[in-house]
Amino acid sequence: MISASSRLFRRSLRPTSSTKRAPHRLSRCYLAITPRGGGAAMTAEEKPISQILWEDNLKEAQKSLHHPWVVGLGLGTLEKESFAQYIAQDAFFLESFAKAYAFALGKCSDREGIVAFHGLIGAVLDELKLHSGLAERWGVDLAALREPKQATDDYTGFLMATAQAADSTPADVLAAMAPCMRLYAHLGRTLRAAFPERLGRPGHPFAEWVDTYASDEFEAAARTVEDLLDKYAGASTPARLG
Repeated sequence: MISASSRLFRRSLRPTSSTKRAPHRLSRCYLAITPRGGGAAMTAEEKPISQILWEDNLKEAQKSLHHPWVVGLGLGTLEKESFAQYIAQDAFFLESFAKAYAFALGKCSDREGIVAFHGLIGAVLDELKLHSGLAERWGVDLAALREPKQATDDYTGFLMATAQAADSTPADVLAAMAPCMRLYAHLGRTLRAAFPERLGRPGHPFAEWVDTYASDEFEAAARTVEDLLDKYAGASTPARLG
């Protein structure tokens, strides 16, 4: 189960490479924040699969934290054109996320899962509203976009292929989505902890973005995805994940 789910999880992490190290405070904040809430140490048998997969891929998350693009986001020094391009591409990403949740909902046979996926679709629609506002502010015409860039297309194509596969389960879809949710929540919270003074200054161009992904509401959504993954991976994951 773990090895196959881990392949889906790792493929969903956006690959990054760092050209220089971030300020030391970012590393300290990274080490201080525990995405799954900490607590007493558990054996491998006691850990939920979402926690095992996150711990197996911590190095990838740390690379993302130290990427100059992410550091510039927290410091407020990222080139505005670069952020505008990101907003444009993220529209494709979020639309695919909403569709994938809908496919996962259709694969559910229990009421709890149906309600949970319905709520997650609503959360993505709220994110799309945020991005529409950001796009307008940054002069990005989302209606004029026709084609995603290659990296965006690679991930969204992989996600939709997983979600639409006739033999895929909710666990398969969630394994392809959980790393994005957890990584975004982790980036938001770590940036907020690392650069509180800069992000608190009036006029920081990216503070709203950081606040969104550092929020308790987004953390709750990320945990919902992880909890659903743990539930369905343990209950109905197909033999190929066993």
